[in-house]
Amino acid sequence: MKFALCNEVLQGLSIEEGFSKIAEIGYQGVEIAPFTLNENPLEINESDAERCVNAAKSAGIEIVGLHWLMAKTEGLHITHSDEGMRRAACDYLKKLTRLTAQMGGTIMVLGSPQQRNLEHGTVYEDAFARAVEIIREVCELAGEMKVKSPLLLNPSPQQKPVFFPPVPKPEGSSPQSTDPPAGCTST
Repeated sequence: MKFALCNEVLQGLSIEEGFSKIAEIGYQGVEIAPFTLNENPLEINESDAERCVNAAKSAGIEIVGLHWLMAKTEGLHITHSDEGMRRAACDYLKKLTRLTAQMGGTIMVLGSPQQRNLEHGTVYEDAFARAVEIIREVCELAGEMKVKSPLLLNPSPQQKPVFFPPVPKPEGSSPQSTDPPAGCTST
């Protein structure tokens, strides 16, 4: 069994120093939070991915994938009624899928409960349908890019209504309305 640590816990260090410290502590892998690569995570790019690859090789650890995908971003949301916000989120998640593949990672952990909270008055099934549309697009690209576990979802500790999980299965709903799309799962 291999253990990995999200680099956000060492975000005060450079990527190179952080990865070395992760290896020194005894972890075999790292999950990378996009906001640790650029103050504006929407601007991370192939150069950032290459820097991570080099830092991981130097430290002797594996890049497992990305974590906290949408943390510290603005204007992105996977269940929002605003199509522009959803499209921006989808485009960003696809970009992260490509960068994950470039880094040799195989997982992407969504986390980011703020970007999946339900708007006040939103019907769960509507939010679910919106999110599934995005998740399917990202999972299809991930399959092409050999990212094996795209969009793992952390349970949300919040009390606010949140898209998947821990929203309970609505009474009388079909299995499709609560099961994650193929290739996606909950952590």
